[in-house]
Amino acid sequence: MVTNLELAWLAGIWDGEGSITIFTHTEKNGQRKIRPVVCVVNTNLEIIAEVARILDSLGTSFQVFERKNPKDSHKDCVQLTTSNFEYIKVTIQAMLPYLIGKKAQAQLVLRYVNKKLEQFKTNKRPRYDEEDENLQRQTQKLNRRGKVSDTSTTEGEAATADDTV
Repeated sequence: MVTNLELAWLAGIWDGEGSITIFTHTEKNGQRKIRPVVCVVNTNLEIIAEVARILDSLGTSFQVFERKNPKDSHKDCVQLTTSNFEYIKVTIQAMLPYLIGKKAQAQLVLRYVNKKLEQFKTNKRPRYDEEDENLQRQTQKLNRRGKVSDTSTTEGEAATADDTV
């Protein structure tokens, strides 16, 4: 059983060290894919172990990758990641009440995941539509880095994200 305190801690780690997004990529056969991904990266193995323990307690499974840093002055890190729709849904639903900085992204990704899970019930390969494209664009916009783009959510964006869940 996962406690509220553990879920709040997990959400704090995800707000600071994690990613909640929807990627697009083109496969070798030219087919375009829209894929949700949630991951967390850290150099502290104790933090990663606790994240993994909580995720396991939630009934999810994440791939674990060690990422070697090419710079000797930087530590290597470990990444936990999944693009499994069910695991993403469970993870986001558990953290959602406690997320702050990535709450809008979580709501958008959860909407996309719920929609696709519903479609998978009747069609193994549902087509992408304008709503899917829009959810991907909104998520990418919220995750954009740099001074040029504003990654903070405005009240209008937050309301839009809240409306999508």
